[in-house]
Amino acid sequence: MLIADDTGLVGGLNIATEYASLADGGMGWRDTMVKISSPAVSELVRLFLDLWERPQIRHGSRGELCFARQALGCEIAAEYRAAVNSARRTVWIANPYFLPSASFRRALRKAAKNGVDVRIMVPARSDVSPVLWAAQCSYERYLQWGIRLFEWTGPALHAKMAVIDGEWSTVESFNLDHQSLLHNLEITVVVVDRTFGHQVEAVFKEDFSQCRELFVATWRARGLDRQLRERWWAIFRMLL
Repeated sequence: MLIADDTGLVGGLNIATEYASLADGGMGWRDTMVKISSPAVSELVRLFLDLWERPQIRHGSRGELCFARQALGCEIAAEYRAAVNSARRTVWIANPYFLPSASFRRALRKAAKNGVDVRIMVPARSDVSPVLWAAQCSYERYLQWGIRLFEWTGPALHAKMAVIDGEWSTVESFNLDHQSLLHNLEITVVVVDRTFGHQVEAVFKEDFSQCRELFVATWRARGLDRQLRERWWAIFRMLL
């Protein structure tokens, strides 16, 4: 989170050379930030100050909800899961460390079963390889449930965002893993607005065009060594 005057920036972007373009000597990591210039900025300031003391939840204006949480807080996860459970048309998610809780997996499975277009954009490579291998152990199951998986084939994916039914959107630092759920300090911005939602959908469509979609038959064809490595790291998914 970055705040300057009457502007706030929220997302997964770190201040690091990895995010510079390849032409500028960086690694070209893919990330997303949202710029806030509404009265919700004052709530971001308050969240930042309050987080030094205790977990808080604050509500912004104009359809914007700003959530922050400390260890054992569940505001972000509960809001996210509720949005998936209410989906009627689409659930599109991008997350670099995709190790969701059992309740979140059930929500995704239910949505796909109900005919919702559920798509998850995941990295083809990661800066934390064990997390990626643990996540990949569940890919076949997701595909069998009717969830579509898209591998980002460019430099590392670090974006954390979602759009549901073209109306509910989030850009955040929150990862769908146990570290973010139980230990990390995280913040997310939720925007309930069709205009903004359509903009996020446009970003997703562009990203999907640069991804490789995974299918059950080809995914099963990966080597035995790879599968054993995935199963090994999946044992420790709660610790990753």
